[in-house]
Amino acid sequence: APLRLPVLGVLRRDDALTWRDRHLGLVPVAEHAGEVQAALDRLAAAIERGCDLDAIAAVARRAPARSEAAPAAAERAGRARIAVAGGPAFTFTYRDNIEALEQAGAEIVPFDPVHDARLPAGVDGLVVGGGFPEIYGEALAANTPLLRDVHDRVTAGLATWAECGGLLWLARTLDGRPMAGVVAADATMTPRLTLGYRTAVVQRDTPIAPAGAGLRGHEFHYSRLDPPGDAVQLSSRFAAGSDGYATPTVLATYLHLHLGADPTPAERFVGRCAHSSGGLCPT
Repeated sequence: APLRLPVLGVLRRDDALTWRDRHLGLVPVAEHAGEVQAALDRLAAAIERGCDLDAIAAVARRAPARSEAAPAAAERAGRARIAVAGGPAFTFTYRDNIEALEQAGAEIVPFDPVHDARLPAGVDGLVVGGGFPEIYGEALAANTPLLRDVHDRVTAGLATWAECGGLLWLARTLDGRPMAGVVAADATMTPRLTLGYRTAVVQRDTPIAPAGAGLRGHEFHYSRLDPPGDAVQLSSRFAAGSDGYATPTVLATYLHLHLGADPTPAERFVGRCAHSSGGLCPT
């Protein structure tokens, strides 16, 4: 019998889905989990009514088999408990990066900077990825116990890796609201988009890479930092410049890294955290 091609039916009016957007793209699922799940359920029902799912599966089974090499795995660097910011304000952290930290020996301890009054107990490191701290600026600023705790712990030497939204949270202020004050700079939201892939050269030793190391990542933000910092030298097809703040225990930068191709930053970070906790791997 001839293969029936899958045909997508027209969505009825009551199937219409509204995907909320924001200046950096779609609103993260974590902010409206129930509404998103309901929308996906309606979409799934519409697809089931309007598509020949058996035919789609038959086409998929005819596709030639392909094999790909497994992504690089991080080497174990020690044992460490690492606090990772989450909640609605910090939703952009690559799962691959978390897995690389775990492979290197990290126990991941999530916390919510909007609600938690302190960093999790007994942590040896802190990771604050991207997100929308500007949307939750008032709540973040109001959580003064956590801001004081972060300031005191990080300035005392807690190994810290912050990207983009995390950089804004560690700044003195964000749109005039007080933040953690770890980074001696002020953050402001702007109408100008900074976007693109970057090649970075680290300018001084950091907890994820030594001075002179090369990194590859991307920028994607509508904010600026004053002063911008000079922890890494960034270059792209169109421009070059400096960015971020660093010490041997802190890296805070706009640069987003994906560790699927190169997990060595995870190894170095876990090793740095383990060194402070006495959890180094035996030699």
